[in-house]
Amino acid sequence: MPINLKVNTFALDIWDDERSKCSFYTVRYAQNNSNETDKFLEKYGNKREYTEDIKKLVQLLLVQIGDKYGADLAFFDRQENLATALPPHKNKVTRNIKEILLDNQLRLYCLRLSDQVVVLFNGGVKLPNTTAHQDSPELYTKFREAQSFAKKILRELDDEMIIAADRVITDFTGSTDIEIK
Repeated sequence: MPINLKVNTFALDIWDDERSKCSFYTVRYAQNNSNETDKFLEKYGNKREYTEDIKKLVQLLLVQIGDKYGADLAFFDRQENLATALPPHKNKVTRNIKEILLDNQLRLYCLRLSDQVVVLFNGGVKLPNTTAHQDSPELYTKFREAQSFAKKILRELDDEMIIAADRVITDFTGSTDIEIK
């Protein structure tokens, strides 16, 4: 049975812009106070079985991508339509970060806009012994949401309604307060 997801108006919010190589944005439904990335981190960070996986994902984001290498394509090899799932495949990583990727069951969806800007979404658990996100119902829902967010963001970029330059996303007037319908 197909899932019918209606993505309402959402804002692009800064999630972390204090790293030296890359800024991270996230999405927040206009009617919500919490953004999608924080919801993901809170949900799985509060579950003992995923504590290490969350720590490794945050280390990948903030240390490896944010401060060391930037949003190098090597980190974004798990392309799933328009969005990408993190962490990358451990067998394909060219950087010396394999120790933080081992056996991570979590998938965090994102959209890499450049070496300096990544938009983070939400994610879920990839069930053991499954090969695709469709086999994990919760992950599939977050995959579909990520695709919808990515499609709208890319459309706005193509129409030059928003601009990603250097490490900042602005609208066409230069404002950093961005809402997308």
